Amino acid sequence: MDFAQLYTTTSGRINRKTWWLGTVGLIIIIFIISLVLTAILGGMGLMSSGFGQGLYSLIMMAIIFVPYRALTYKRLHDRNRPENLFWVFIGPSIASSVLMILGLSGSVQKIELLGTSTEMFQPNMLGNLVSLISVGVGIWSLIELGFLKGDSGDNAHGADPLA
Repeated sequence: MDFAQLYTTTSGRINRKTWWLGTVGLIIIIFIISLVLTAILGGMGLMSSGFGQGLYSLIMMAIIFVPYRALTYKRLHDRNRPENLFWVFIGPSIASSVLMILGLSGSVQKIELLGTSTEMFQPNMLGNLVSLISVGVGIWSLIELGFLKGDSGDNAHGADPLA
């Protein structure tokens, strides 16, 4: 498997196994980057604010945008589904991050936890609604990309990867 091609090109088709392997690789990369980014933003005191959490999410999405898009497009090609579904799959997450940055999806609240006072972001009704939509779309995309079989035989995007 050519990982550079897997994570950078949007043409062709990949089967479920290749998608899962690519996704697990991307999760490992995200985890490592997340540790570094959390240390940087946490050191600046931003992670307890909605702005900081929204900024963190947008930065992470920007970092993984190209490889995630490549994996998603190729898997959608295998299922003979429109590429525009990619935008439906990531739209709620982008909207959630932007709403957090703008302060429209919740606020920071002081919380007493085991005798210690800490500040945490608490979503409001809009924040909860966008989160619920994000979870629903996330489950749909997981089923669509990770569990449903691709088209048998050739389609407009190339040969059957299982053939």
